[in-house]
Amino acid sequence: MKTSLQNSPSRDARFGLLAYAAFCLVLTIYVACITPFRSEMLLADAWEHHAAVLTLSDNLWTPGNPTYATEDPSIRYSPYSVGLAILCQQAGITPYTALSIAAVLNTLGFFAVFWWLLRGFAMTSISLAAGLCIVLLYGEAPGYANSFALSDLPWHMVNPSAFSLMLNFFCWGLLWRVRSSSITPTVIAVFAAAVSLALSVLSHGMTGVLGAIGVILLVIAVDASQRTRVMVMVISVGVLSLALSVAWPWYRFTDAATGGHDPWYWFNPTILQRMFFLWCAPVYLSTLLALPYRSEPLVRWSLAVSGVVIVLGIVSWLAQSASLARLPLAATPVACIAVGYWIKSVAPGLRGWTTQLLSGLLSRSASRNAQSLTQMLFLVALLYGALPQFHAILSEPYLARPLIAPLLKREDKQPRIWSTYQTVLAGVEPGEVVLSDMETGWPVPSFGGRIVAANHLELFSQGQRERLEETERFFATQSTKQQRAIEQQRELIDRFAVRYILVSRQTPLASHVQDNAIVAESNGLVLMDARKWLAAQSDRQATPPSADR
Repeated sequence: MKTSLQNSPSRDARFGLLAYAAFCLVLTIYVACITPFRSEMLLADAWEHHAAVLTLSDNLWTPGNPTYATEDPSIRYSPYSVGLAILCQQAGITPYTALSIAAVLNTLGFFAVFWWLLRGFAMTSISLAAGLCIVLLYGEAPGYANSFALSDLPWHMVNPSAFSLMLNFFCWGLLWRVRSSSITPTVIAVFAAAVSLALSVLSHGMTGVLGAIGVILLVIAVDASQRTRVMVMVISVGVLSLALSVAWPWYRFTDAATGGHDPWYWFNPTILQRMFFLWCAPVYLSTLLALPYRSEPLVRWSLAVSGVVIVLGIVSWLAQSASLARLPLAATPVACIAVGYWIKSVAPGLRGWTTQLLSGLLSRSASRNAQSLTQMLFLVALLYGALPQFHAILSEPYLARPLIAPLLKREDKQPRIWSTYQTVLAGVEPGEVVLSDMETGWPVPSFGGRIVAANHLELFSQGQRERLEETERFFATQSTKQQRAIEQQRELIDRFAVRYILVSRQTPLASHVQDNAIVAESNGLVLMDARKWLAAQSDRQATPPSADR
């Protein structure tokens, strides 16, 4: 079974291009308007990427670690972060602004390159259908690296994973275009593709692995007569991109690739289960609908990538491999290509699709009934993932609520996280260590401080499990202290050169607040001098409780 959807200079084709351009423009404006509010989400990944850019913009060549007060390199010192740090230095803008600009450019760039890839396959007619699937077809918005869910875009497009995926699509589209070109453009394209793949790998390793998989599987998309040539191109891209990756000066690529990452942290079976059975299930189940069209090179390649990442995801589950575990989520835009092809194969345009659905439901033909029921199930899956996203966009303080609330005369519900931390940490010098629980301390490095234990670990730093355990033990001790417990707390403060202690009055750790040690306070967030805090703890231990009268 084969239906050709290749481009034609018809009015429908022009309308499709304009519709996709409008779709890209709306998404770009949406991200531009809302990404400034991403700081209202306490545990967003954007904090750690901001800390990396901030640290690099202060000291580009010897930055030290952005999370801990050590000289360890960071996997987050990627080409993406280095480029943004240079932009901050040259343009005189803040890292937060630089990341906001990057979010907008990543959004526009990704969907433009996505269309460019489809154009290379003469399949731009499916661009809008595939694009809608990319942002809506999730069982639940993942809120995780490589998510392109609509409600994740404003706070996820600042991440290097978005930049890496854009580079992957550029690399794939470039190689496809030169599969039968003369030697000079082929050599140029291979080198450009290798640079793109290396930048992708260095900026976000898991996404870079997907890039390599996509490059390899281009071999099965081409005609048999071109496969030897394309295999040579693939090997050349692999060798060149590996050499470029090894040459990266901000961290050792070989250490990142062969570090034997401890599964206790880096492999998360709960996340993997949600990815398989909730986040990605709708899109990968929907790709089965495109199997009859696998004779089309683009569909065949999309299905091959989808199948490989699913298999590798299962392997990661068995082998507890963090390097493979995220691939199914990263590859969802590729899978959406096959789904988009199926959508357009059913009928061109929204009117035709709706007519096909309704007429099939009313038909007495069993095959037409089945086709329409399939369409209906797909729409249910699409709406099941889309409606909660629209609700989140309207209601969450880190999304569009701050824009909508004034129009409706409602409270914007923003926790004012940025201004609160900026006020409390104003006196903390760059590099000074702030001890806090993992959640409360998460934004501290974005204001120049360093922390003892992090919510997300650093790949190259040692002893992080002990840091976590000792921090939990430090705050687990109740306010009435035993002398031995106080000594253990003193040892931790001395070993990590802790200058301040940070707690929130809105958490159970409020019992650790010592009024005599408070340096700054705002919106329930309390910063205390560590030495004064220890002295107050000792005084409390030494003072006997008042006798009952």
